[in-house]
Amino acid sequence: MTWFFEGIVFSGVGFVTSIFFSYLYLKKRERLDLSAFRIFNEFTTLGLLFLFSWVLRTSIFYLIVAALSVLFFLGKSVHFLTGISEQYRILFLSFEYNDKEFSLYQIKKRLFKTFVKPVLSFFGLYTIFSNTELKNPLIISIILFLGVTIGLLNGMDKFD
Repeated sequence: MTWFFEGIVFSGVGFVTSIFFSYLYLKKRERLDLSAFRIFNEFTTLGLLFLFSWVLRTSIFYLIVAALSVLFFLGKSVHFLTGISEQYRILFLSFEYNDKEFSLYQIKKRLFKTFVKPVLSFFGLYTIFSNTELKNPLIISIILFLGVTIGLLNGMDKFD
């Protein structure tokens, strides 16, 4: 039953961090290239969870899982952050709103799809990881290969 509470804690860490990062990203005027975060999808995260649990000790492993949850949530919020056009932002700001209000409005508007859905996904992934004994290097390699391939294919529309 400890996997349940661990999953909630790791999902909470990723949730809070991704909302905070999204708020800061939307508030800034210059934009960063966030396409590298797209590689952290469900398969990549699950494969890395199995790989690190197989290689690392418990105390270091929990730090890695917290970092993976943050990267997973940032990977899920990239679509939201890159989907907001600069013209829409300028229009919003022209109605005498400030950057803080724009950021909070966008986060509230897309809260469920962008932030709550990944909470459920990561909790499900951690549940699968905690209750499965797939420590085979071949299975871990296949899961990682699928995750990286899907992540790269999701970013292909950028080059079209």
